[in-house]
Amino acid sequence: FAAIAISSDQETEPCTPCGVCRQFMREFSRDLRILLVRPDGMVCRTDLEQLLPGSFGPDSLEGRV
Repeated sequence: FAAIAISSDQETEPCTPCGVCRQFMREFSRDLRILLVRPDGMVCRTDLEQLLPGSFGPDSLEGRV
């Protein structure tokens, strides 16, 4: 995956993914770009490093299995 867009009908702030969703995305990519989209078209660009710093993923197991 190169990026994922997340949108909702929340008008004041962009909707961010919950912790479980963040960890699920981390299983597939360490540096996934995330676009948080509001109904008015405003887009906030972020990534998993900002939303889930110090995360645990498949690369955390390299050499340990």
